[in-house]
Amino acid sequence: MKKGAAFLLAIMCVLLMTGCGMITSTKDMQTVENEVLQENTVSVNLDDIATQGDITEQYCNHLGQVTEENFMSAEDIKSADATVTYDEETGQYSIELSIETNGEVGEEQIEQYKSILSEKYEYAEVVLVVDGEVM
Repeated sequence: MKKGAAFLLAIMCVLLMTGCGMITSTKDMQTVENEVLQENTVSVNLDDIATQGDITEQYCNHLGQVTEENFMSAEDIKSADATVTYDEETGQYSIELSIETNGEVGEEQIEQYKSILSEKYEYAEVVLVVDGEVM
């Protein structure tokens, strides 16, 4: 959606610079901006969130999805499945990430994956499973 909004905004700028589709007032410009921004707006009903269960569990699921998506963007990873847990006593998150690779991942890259999980994502405990083998 972000690409679509950026593309639409770029086209609008070109049209405005060439004089096509002139916007005649500030009010018209605000309307156009609002239409573009609505495409990227997320509406959240706090009552719905409160009734959907534990916020911590929802956040753990979110962290897992983000981690999976980021690892799936690597060329050598075919699939990723993350389970994130939260320790209330320490206030820290841990992850078990299971990835399936194309078979061309070496020890150095596995260590890099562990480092990314513990340093970039700041997971307190990291369990990395590569092609069915715990690393």
